[in-house]
Amino acid sequence: MTVETAISVPSSLVSNFESPFSVFLNGKGTVSHVINGFGEATKESVNNTGAYPSWFCEESNVVADRSKTVVYPFEFCPSSPEEVHAQASVDFVTHAQCSDVSEEILARIANNEAGSWTDPHNGGHYALVGATSDIHGFHRIEANRVTGTGDPDSPVVGPFTDKIRFTLQQRGRGAHCEITACSVSQSKSVTDFSANYCNQRNLYCGSAAGCTSVKHDFSFHETNITLSPSRSGYPGASAEPEKCIVPTSSVV
Repeated sequence: MTVETAISVPSSLVSNFESPFSVFLNGKGTVSHVINGFGEATKESVNNTGAYPSWFCEESNVVADRSKTVVYPFEFCPSSPEEVHAQASVDFVTHAQCSDVSEEILARIANNEAGSWTDPHNGGHYALVGATSDIHGFHRIEANRVTGTGDPDSPVVGPFTDKIRFTLQQRGRGAHCEITACSVSQSKSVTDFSANYCNQRNLYCGSAAGCTSVKHDFSFHETNITLSPSRSGYPGASAEPEKCIVPTSSVV
């Protein structure tokens, strides 16, 4: 049996745990992560030498002053090979169960790959990397989005790849799901014209926002948006919903 995570908590509480760990004792099972989606898998050691613990003690999750409000959505973000890149993280809640939200996101990605659902932001191409879920209402979805074909005559030259990650947590048995999503450019970029923000939004926005759903149409409320830092000469990411539905022919 494979268990997704040993400890499942609301995303805001991850930083409250000090040195969480899971341990392999015997048998054939595996725990993929220590807490939520973090930490290495706990499984049988190579030499079968007995108990095999796995700790999650990364410095990025050590909070020295717990009296301060901690806001750190980027712990959910994929990495990028480029030091200078754009990224956007969005926290939002939906009036729907996480299972329906997850199913809708996966359906849009699958239909985009099959050609039956079109990404309204420049006709990007989504591809599913992986998805997991557990009985506690915890879901994780990872995908890539590619724009541009490399054709110099195309409106978007590219190809440009962005990595996207959704982490969903069910709150009770009702229609209330809390989600943190993040999209990160994999190429050097000093601005993104809301691309990373729209990469995520266009997978969950409903008809009320002008989007086309596949299986489930639900309302949502974005509670926090964190963009890649800006500095002189580096505009970074932006988040403008009106730019998320743009036909390919309008790209300049």
